[in-house]
Amino acid sequence: MLFSKTGLMSWAVLPWSEEEILHEIIQDVAKDRRIFQYNPRSGNRAHPQSHVIVLHPEFVNELHQKGFTSQSLLDYIIEKTSVPYEELSKEEIQGIKDRIADKSDVFFGSDLIPPDRIPVFEKSLKPGGSVPVVLTPQDIHIVVAGGISGYSFGFAYARGALQTKLIR
Repeated sequence: MLFSKTGLMSWAVLPWSEEEILHEIIQDVAKDRRIFQYNPRSGNRAHPQSHVIVLHPEFVNELHQKGFTSQSLLDYIIEKTSVPYEELSKEEIQGIKDRIADKSDVFFGSDLIPPDRIPVFEKSLKPGGSVPVVLTPQDIHIVVAGGISGYSFGFAYARGALQTKLIR
């Protein structure tokens, strides 16, 4: 959105590049690192997020030309947002261990690391490891939509807040 000298708003699509959009996606998802600060006894319980990333078709075509598929884009986001073990604070390491050990049903268990993902987190908690900031790859949803070039966006919501149910 741009403002003119008269104070009226006008909309413009600014030039974009694949690198800039990917960088913004990575920055947005990387904010989930806060889930490492986890100590329910002290009230510090950052809730894991699910992400919806809406990409415009022209951007997706550019990614496809560079060799990306839906799966490789998801893998790229997870890889680039994972935090090397050596960069974790002692508090973050303890928070991850506490989250692994937590078996409570607070928030219907949506804050828990799913049992099949616990080995991924345990393996990453050693030198050379890299801890993902999303609990599962299924917590990132990539959607292609739109017709106007340049409009890609994303949003996050508390993991477990939305559910899909079969309606007959």
